[in-house]
Amino acid sequence: MSPYGRLASLIVSAQQRQAAEHYARALRQAALWGKKISRLRDRQRRLSY
Repeated sequence: MSPYGRLASLIVSAQQRQAAEHYARALRQAALWGKKISRLRDRQRRLSY
């Protein structure tokens, strides 16, 4: 079982595992994009000085 599958099985029943895996992947992707965006904001702040 993938890491997303393990997380999903803890969250919901087996019937909803696929939806939970998709949700877990989306959360991870959003977190990665959040880090990228915050890095860009930091760079913009440095350039504005």
